[in-house]
Amino acid sequence: MLRDNDFAGVLPTELFASPSLTTLDAGSNRFVSSIPTQAGARTALATLLLQGSSLTGSIPSALFLSSSLRAFNVDDNSLSGGIPLTIGATTGLTTFSARYNPLGGPLPSQLGALGSLRALALDGCSLTGTLPSELGGLQNLETLSLSLNALRGALPSQLGRLTSLHDLDVAYNQFTSSVPTELGLLESLGQIDLSSNQLSGDAMPTEVGGMTSLVSLRVNANLLDGAVPTELGLCERLEELALDDNFRLAATLPTELGRLAELTSLCAHALRRPRASRSSPTPTAPAHHRARRARPPLCRRVAGARPARRSSALCPRSSARPHACARCASTRA
Repeated sequence: MLRDNDFAGVLPTELFASPSLTTLDAGSNRFVSSIPTQAGARTALATLLLQGSSLTGSIPSALFLSSSLRAFNVDDNSLSGGIPLTIGATTGLTTFSARYNPLGGPLPSQLGALGSLRALALDGCSLTGTLPSELGGLQNLETLSLSLNALRGALPSQLGRLTSLHDLDVAYNQFTSSVPTELGLLESLGQIDLSSNQLSGDAMPTEVGGMTSLVSLRVNANLLDGAVPTELGLCERLEELALDDNFRLAATLPTELGRLAELTSLCAHALRRPRASRSSPTPTAPAHHRARRARPPLCRRVAGARPARRSSALCPRSSARPHACARCASTRA
């Protein structure tokens, strides 16, 4: 393991020459070089971790010609050139994470061939185009995180096939149309963040009542113009509900929300109010690969109400008393 050693210079090609090497963890260094083009092609490499190592250049296509690769993480570098189309050949891959790199380009449909994939994290990668319907074939996918990109079009109904999905984050993109009905059929979903897009229609399909694992739902800063479904009152584990900054959404909240004994954060300000000047609620997210989400402060929540959500910060938790949102009209224990 070579992690956190402040190594500088070129990432040695010889590291990838050993036919018996299975794990290479060289993250948090200062290599200032590219990933060797021959990496992974003729080795038994199963785990490659190079996050935060000042790497440049592109991701070598040869990496994904190896049948042994299982985990790949190059977060926080300066890699560009898109996602190699050869990625579909690594059918045993379980983790692909390249967050905060200026990769650019679309999401290749070949990702749909990765039947073993459990985590796909590509936040802040300057991705464009639409979300491939082929992603619906990832039956083992548990985390899909694509925030802070320039993805557009409708959310494909095929997302409803991701029966193992627990975390869905597509915030800060340019998605349009309504939330697909099929999404409400995913009983395993615990975290949903659709905020800061251009979605319309109801806040969620009525099928949301069957989402028994739902803990956090964020649909704020969209163009929602329907209603808040009464079926949300059936999501007994729901702790966070963010509806704010939907100027066309019906301002009347269903009384069924009063059944949610676990709810600690409810933000519902600025509903159905005429827009002043902006035509789209999508904020201008920084395109730089090291940009991080800079959300406006939300409600303060009971300290320790639930674990920190993945790697992105949510509301500050500094009060041990029932929360009171300064921007909402109501308080809730």
